[in-house]
Amino acid sequence: MRRFGHRVLLALLVATGGCSSRAHFSYPHLTGGSHQGGLVGGLHDVCDRLADRHMMEFYDEDIPTAITNALAGEMQETGLFTRVDSLPGCAALPSLGALRERGIDIAVQPQLERMEWEVPGYAEILGTMLVVGVATGGLGGMIYGSTDTDVYGRVTLRMALLDVRTGQTLDRVYSGEAHDKVQKLSSDNGTTRRDMVGRAFNNAMKSFRADLAAMASALPPTPIP
Repeated sequence: MRRFGHRVLLALLVATGGCSSRAHFSYPHLTGGSHQGGLVGGLHDVCDRLADRHMMEFYDEDIPTAITNALAGEMQETGLFTRVDSLPGCAALPSLGALRERGIDIAVQPQLERMEWEVPGYAEILGTMLVVGVATGGLGGMIYGSTDTDVYGRVTLRMALLDVRTGQTLDRVYSGEAHDKVQKLSSDNGTTRRDMVGRAFNNAMKSFRADLAAMASALPPTPIP
């Protein structure tokens, strides 16, 4: 019985160790319709401004690149753009003249400032789980770990949106938060962390899409050659 209890406790320690399984960035985004607008978008690569980089351990790809691709998809799926062109690197927006020469109507310069997972009172949860597990040969800790706790994902992007035709620039901060109840034992694994961050990113994109639509509606129609 003691040997069984030690095995259960070992499993408990592994389960609560924040397993760093890796996968691609994904999020539950809404797909757009088949309509394509007549505008041309321009998008810089995402500038990495993350202070807390812990989430990077849970992805098997470069996150700024993945977010850049996601933003290009978001722009395309609004139905406002016939195409979205890449602008060079993580850099300041080009001059209006340079953008107009390329036929770009709306240019976007994004910065990724926050990409975090959180379980409030996480250290206390781990401590309680282990104490109960030791006292009961592991089974009590597993039972405690099967109960739910709050889990949050938070994402913040700062973006400059430039209306090339009018020269107007909007500086925006898009913040998204996601919340769910998850079993304590799985609240810190890679799948949960990526899921919460992806859902938070999706929530941040709602305001981004709305600002693009508002800016596009203020533009004159793109001439048809």
